[in-house]
Amino acid sequence: MGDLKVISSDNYLNIFSKKREAEITKTLNNNALSDDHPYIRSDRNTLKETNVSKGIFQILKKSYNFIYAKNPVTEKRQLWFVPAFFENFLGYCMYSSYVNDQGGISFNSNRQNLINKIGTNLSKHTSRKLDYQFTVIRSSHLNAWALPWGKIAIFEGLVKGIEKTEINGFKDLTKEDKIAAVLSHEIVHADARHTARRLEKIFVINILLVALRVYLFAKVVIGIKESKNDRFNKLEAYQEIDFIANYLLNLCVKLYLLATSRKQELEADRYGMYLMKKAGYNPKAALWLQHFFISRQLESPRWAVKINEIFSSHPSSKARLDANLKTLNEIESRS
Repeated sequence: MGDLKVISSDNYLNIFSKKREAEITKTLNNNALSDDHPYIRSDRNTLKETNVSKGIFQILKKSYNFIYAKNPVTEKRQLWFVPAFFENFLGYCMYSSYVNDQGGISFNSNRQNLINKIGTNLSKHTSRKLDYQFTVIRSSHLNAWALPWGKIAIFEGLVKGIEKTEINGFKDLTKEDKIAAVLSHEIVHADARHTARRLEKIFVINILLVALRVYLFAKVVIGIKESKNDRFNKLEAYQEIDFIANYLLNLCVKLYLLATSRKQELEADRYGMYLMKKAGYNPKAALWLQHFFISRQLESPRWAVKINEIFSSHPSSKARLDANLKTLNEIESRS
């Protein structure tokens, strides 16, 4: 008989554990879930759905930020669907005709150079880098204006008034500060898209008005199931009501747009003063400018001023002076 091999208990346990491990591995491999198993498939679908949801969310987010974007100056969200190239087109097309219709370019090269210097310095600190252009118009009017995309003009009469007028309490201001008060206000109009904002509001209002008129016509006229005479009578009544409603709606729209314009004027004053400070000019000049306009206005009762302001595109100089004083205190408190 051959020699018997004696297997110790420890070796036996090792051999048994290795066999058992091999059996378990084989069992797991045989029972592994296939790619088509509902558990695996549902996980993969969930992942795909998550990716799709994220993609849709990003598209909606980008659309929201595009249509209801933040204003570059005020940082408040606003409807924004007039593109930049259209602003540029409007400014380019309108600028030359506006300048020529109101007197043409001034022959005083020194004034023109000064305006260009101050305007260029201010425009370096704006939120949007527009194609700024500054022109002195040969006119005695005390006025200035801004068109889209940085097309800005100041009237020669206003520049002369600034050069000649001294007001008590403002001896520390230079001529450059006072001109900067005018130009910074106009620059903010362009930088904050004020003209584009008015166009956007008018567009939305017109759509709503057309939709309202179509709805009323359909409800009153088309939906009538009566005789021809009754329908004719109701059609006449609708036309009379439509005339009155149209007049009242147009009045409300005009008052709303005027209120919006006044708000934009105060906005241009406020952020214009901050722009002056940033560019190295004294924002106190914005107060001087309103005192300058007040000194050239006739005295009127307060109630008359309030009524006139409701139908005006600009707030009263007194209201602007009060608002500018608050802004100046705010700027000084932050310095």
